Amino acid sequence: TGNSSSSIWVSSNYGITFTNVITQSYFSFPVVNDSGQYVLCGCDTGAFLSNDYGQSFNVLTLPATRTIGQYGISANGKIMYIGQTDSTMAVSNDYGVSWT
Repeated sequence: TGNSSSSIWVSSNYGITFTNVITQSYFSFPVVNDSGQYVLCGCDTGAFLSNDYGQSFNVLTLPATRTIGQYGISANGKIMYIGQTDSTMAVSNDYGVSWT
């Protein structure tokens, strides 16, 4: 990650083969909850969330669109946060369904 063109690749067979599930101009490292079901990642254009072990990703609709800074996820995936470079923070308490 961090190249001029970055991708998230997923393997469902323990690393034998990989499939490109999303490509953006830049990704920072993803964070994953303990079971691996929830994967949260940020890029220069927003944030993405997978709730199916990384098989697919959805663009998150955040309260304000800013450049993504730091982000995190709780062990069970229920609580997520996204710190933005303008010093604001978006928080979800419902597995990424809604953000405040």
